[in-house]
Amino acid sequence: MYNAPSEKDIHLSICQMLRVHPKFKNLLWWHCPNGASFGKDRKRAAIQGNLLKRQGMLPGVPDLFFPSLNLFVEIKTATGKCSPSQVEVMKRLEDCGYTCLVVRGVAPLLDILINILSKDEQLEARTIPRIC
Repeated sequence: MYNAPSEKDIHLSICQMLRVHPKFKNLLWWHCPNGASFGKDRKRAAIQGNLLKRQGMLPGVPDLFFPSLNLFVEIKTATGKCSPSQVEVMKRLEDCGYTCLVVRGVAPLLDILINILSKDEQLEARTIPRIC
């Protein structure tokens, strides 16, 4: 029986690929850690969650940011859906001129990044369809 990879598994695989693939050695990117997990300790989770909000955490911010490409990436499973806050934040980012896309695995993002980097251009907003 096949167990589909979780969003966390896909995310970790993408980050590993970005770290080791030779085409991405000079590509600046980072994860926007908005989904902090504090285990089963509800008191600690409430305290940390409140602190993160006070520090400016914004629900719905996509998982990865590539500043030189003007690109935000949200990672989902094959059946994952964007939350209303994710849809709203991505729309607001696109209104500011960024491109936002949702990827469902390592290969789609790899193909997109290689294509972008081979053209050596910055993305124009909304040039890649975003599907939630």
